[in-house]
Order: sequence, then C-alpha cells, then structure tokens
Amino acid sequence: MHQRREASQPRQTKRKGKPATQRRTAAEIDELTEKFCSAVVKEPGATMPILAPRVGATVDQQSMAVKRLRQAEQIRTVGHRHQTRYYPAGATLDEAA
Repeated sequence: MHQRREASQPRQTKRKGKPATQRRTAAEIDELTEKFCSAVVKEPGATMPILAPRVGATVDQQSMAVKRLRQAEQIRTVGHRHQTRYYPAGATLDEAA
C-alpha cells in the first residue's frame, strides 16, 4: 500500500513549463506604454500584430502596456481575442476610418 508522508515533509516536485524569465522594470513598461499609445494614435483600428512590431516589441510583451492604457482610459478596444482593434479613447469609429 501507499505510505503516508508526514506533514513536516514537503512534497518535492520538479518545475515544469517555461523557464523563469526576468521581469521588466517599471521604466521599461512605461516606455512600451508610451510607444504603444503613440502607435494607436497614428494608426487607429489596427490589431496587435500590426502595432507590436511598430513599437519594437512582441505581442506578449505589450500585454502590460495595453492593460495600463485601458485602465487609464487612454485607449479603447473593439472586438475579442485575435480580432481586437485598438483606438484612442476619444476617437469614434467614423473618425478612425
């Protein structure tokens, strides 16, 4: 049968998945945020795969910048997931087109 382990013995597990990555500093995130906001103003209605290379970052690296801009209500989004389009907060769909 199975042996019970005592509560004082922690379970030893191996870490699976991606290796640990270093976090970006607040200054780096602020810089990406400013660049992304400028890119959205220059090209309203663009999707993330279009905007991210113009900012000089990957789509994954932009997630924190987008989150900050949406919380600050500087940009708005239309659509879901890979079809999400980004607009400056004050622009209407007619102005962007």
